[in-house]
Amino acid sequence: MEDSGDYRLAVTATGEIPVTFILTVDLGGGAEAAWILETDGITYGSTKLSLGDDAETVIDKITDFLGHGVRGRYAEFDTGWSDEPGNIGLRGVFIENMAFLFYGPSTDYPGYAERLARIRYEGPGTDADGDPRPANYVTTELGVTVGHDLAYLEEVYGSRVSSGSNSSEHYYRFSDSGGELCFYFGGSSPSDSSKILEIATECRD
Repeated sequence: MEDSGDYRLAVTATGEIPVTFILTVDLGGGAEAAWILETDGITYGSTKLSLGDDAETVIDKITDFLGHGVRGRYAEFDTGWSDEPGNIGLRGVFIENMAFLFYGPSTDYPGYAERLARIRYEGPGTDADGDPRPANYVTTELGVTVGHDLAYLEEVYGSRVSSGSNSSEHYYRFSDSGGELCFYFGGSSPSDSSKILEIATECRD
């Protein structure tokens, strides 16, 4: 069915009995999200970037999608490529308020290609020209994003989300066969009106 254009609705009564009806038009809440966060990766349009994809592929794809280069903030995420045997380093790039984090080589595997390990989203940022992205620029598959409150999260996901915390943060976890999504609320135990501050593809337990 076409989703744009002009339409006419004809209602014909049978006999002399008047007809009463309610017409509901769903406008869909505006534009759909450009990015969809999933438990095992992220989708832009019809292209899925999965956890485990190599860094070069991920960054090249994102640069192609957005039409501009990535703006790096490596130091925030760089674990220093630890010299401890078996400890694979973790670093990342920050792209329009999304952090793409990659595991990299270790002393045991110096030739290990960087692989997408985790994605964090902290709310809508700006494009290459400095223009703001819409609030729903990045959502989960069910349309939840940063700025929605706990009551809405529970309305959408129901019993499929459960509360948790680490030493400094409170979150709600959603899990499925592909992995998990974590919705963060900050340092205080959230109430129904508490806003989601970050969504990540892994909880920081």
